[in-house]
Amino acid sequence: MMGSEMGASIMNALIKPIERLSALVVSPLSNLKPGQIKTLDALTDPILDKVIQIDDDGLNAAATSNATIERKTFVLRCINYENDINYPGTLFCPYEHIFAYSTWSDIGIGVCLLLVCVGSLVVCLLGIVKLMQDLLAGRIAVLLRKIMDKRLPYPFGWLTDYLVMLFGCAVVMVIQSSSVFRSALTPLVGVGVVTLDRLYPLIVGSNVGTTFTGVLAALSSDSTKLTETLQMALSQTFYNFFGLLLFYPIPFLRRIPMNLAMKLGDTTAKYRWFALVYILVVFILLPAFLLAISFLPLPAMISILGVVIIFCIFVVVVNVLQRKCAKCLPEVLKTWNFLPIWMHSLQPYDHFMTRHLSKLACCRKCFQQQPENDENSVSGFIGEISEPPVARLIRLSHQTQV
Repeated sequence: MMGSEMGASIMNALIKPIERLSALVVSPLSNLKPGQIKTLDALTDPILDKVIQIDDDGLNAAATSNATIERKTFVLRCINYENDINYPGTLFCPYEHIFAYSTWSDIGIGVCLLLVCVGSLVVCLLGIVKLMQDLLAGRIAVLLRKIMDKRLPYPFGWLTDYLVMLFGCAVVMVIQSSSVFRSALTPLVGVGVVTLDRLYPLIVGSNVGTTFTGVLAALSSDSTKLTETLQMALSQTFYNFFGLLLFYPIPFLRRIPMNLAMKLGDTTAKYRWFALVYILVVFILLPAFLLAISFLPLPAMISILGVVIIFCIFVVVVNVLQRKCAKCLPEVLKTWNFLPIWMHSLQPYDHFMTRHLSKLACCRKCFQQQPENDENSVSGFIGEISEPPVARLIRLSHQTQV
């Protein structure tokens, strides 16, 4: 998954063609009247109305206007929020949600609902993982694995992955959440029911299916903003679709995200803390760095980005040549050993990170130091040490038992 997300970033070069293509598609729809399109909302809205009801019109008016008068609350209540009393002469309250008679502020209600939602999401995800681990045991796992490994008969076998991709796209279009779909797939890959080769088309299909939610939201927008909002939604759709066309149909390009994912998986399996560092760098530090240099003058920004890109390309090319054609490189570049070890290996950081993370109660089990395998041990004898963890998982997943 991490490798596929990194590979998709190459599509940034197609931003301008995507913008023009999406504008061309929505140009005939300038006079289209929007309609409220609902899928799962038809099921969730009645439940949501029992939890809380918001004055949407007042909220939209406050967000789009420059009014200086601040409204006390946007929650529809059966009491006078300012005086904390029931409305005089009110015999019937049309609101039946939980906070209809609450005197809490909007911020307090929002924080309460946020905590409940996040807690419910965590509990649901943990329950999904536990339930799947219990269900996908024994013969059920073997049966499901056989179904997942089936391919279309010759000569249509090459269409199997595309059907799997359509399945992933359809599921995400229904549940409207690629995160839930990926969270459900992760434990299946961990126990060997779904192979990495089968996971790849499912993830690619989910990336396209998740754009359906944006299209639905655009079609439900105001008529005066329909063209712009629909163009933005279609830009995301074309972005993911072109990413699919770039990486998946061509076999050797298809292996790039797979190899990156396996490399990151092997590194994370060896250094557990690397997953935390990866999340911190990719999702916090790197966006913050790009945002910071965007405030610089254009020549300075281009110079910094150029140096960073050239350095990254140099490192990638040298690494590939070291594995594929080491004799083509100068003697000094055949390995990175001429650099200090902390510049080309994670081993110097492993002892520090493991020692400090293992002191935390919540991380002690995951980051406790493992004893080194003895050369005369069984694992060392059968040669498992030299096999990367992800490659071992893929090899074992191809066996009949899971």
